[in-house]
Parts: sequence; C-alpha cells; structure tokens
Amino acid sequence: MADLISNRTKILNDNVYDIKDVLLKKEELLSHGVLLAQNHRIEKKKRSTKVLIKRMDKNFDDIFEIYKYLNALANVGGDLSPASEWLLDNFYKIEEQVKDVRQSLKTDRFVKLPNLVNSYLKGYPRAYAIALELVSHTDGRVEEETLIDFAKMYQNNQILSISEIWSLSLMIRIALIENIRIICGNIY
Repeated sequence: MADLISNRTKILNDNVYDIKDVLLKKEELLSHGVLLAQNHRIEKKKRSTKVLIKRMDKNFDDIFEIYKYLNALANVGGDLSPASEWLLDNFYKIEEQVKDVRQSLKTDRFVKLPNLVNSYLKGYPRAYAIALELVSHTDGRVEEETLIDFAKMYQNNQILSISEIWSLSLMIRIALIENIRIICGNIY
C-alpha cells in the first residue's frame, strides 16, 4: 500500500502529474487514508493557493485545446466517440466550474490553507492532496459517504483544520477537473 503514495513520478507537461492510479475497494481506500495521514507533513506557515490555481488553469487549457479540436472535427462531419460527444455537450459545465473554483479560491477562507512539505504534491494544500488521492483511486466516482469515511480515517492520524474540511468539496472539484483532463487525453 505504501507504493501507492510514492509511485506518482510520471510527469506530463509543465509538472502536471498523471493522477490515474490503482482503483481501490472501499476498505482499501480507507486504509489508504490512514497511510496518507501517517505520511503527510505540513508547513506551519500557510501559503496562498496560487500554485493550485495555476495547476487547475493548465488542466483546463489542455481540456479546452481538445474541445477545440473535437469541435472542428464535428464541424467537418468527422466521427466522434461517445466520450468526445460528451465533452462537446458538457464543456460549458466544466468551464463554469473552473470559473467558480477560481473565484472561490480567491476568498479569505481558501487563500491560506496548510500546505504539504513532502510527497509529490509538495507546496500544494493538504486538502487538495486528500481530494486528489480520493479521485485517483475511485476513477472520479466520489460519493458523499466515501468522502466522509475517507476524511474520518485520515483524521484518526492527523486532524484537519476547519478550513481544510470546509475546502474539501472545492478540492474535489479541482481534482475532478484534472481527472477530466486525463480522460480527454485518452479520447484525443
């Protein structure tokens, strides 16, 4: 199970990692939450979420490029897979989420969150690392009960601040945007 934390070495472009990972059953996922908490170390000083906005923007830029390509293909009558059609039909929803997340990250409650000093997400908010792990090990199928149980197991070893708990739903959305980027890369 420890390998699940250290095997994230594949860098795509501009230091954006491939977040696809082994799918875990619920019991394995909860054990992974405990292991994450045991391995995460945070900075005492809280930093801004600019690094997170930059990462999300890069993911969105990649999605947008694929959207433009697929849109051009559709306009000339090219064959599209169901996943390609889904992206064309739902791109506006992704765009809305990115705008909403970007605006939310600029508010006071999200500006300063505890950041990791270790792991492949060094310098990123711990809450984002938790969300990304959850999304990557469920293939983006995040259910409320699973999120709550995962956070509880994590907190058996490290207590999250109220601002981190509050931010988890937002961090899940950011992680899902990254997951969509990976899927888009596979349909491109």
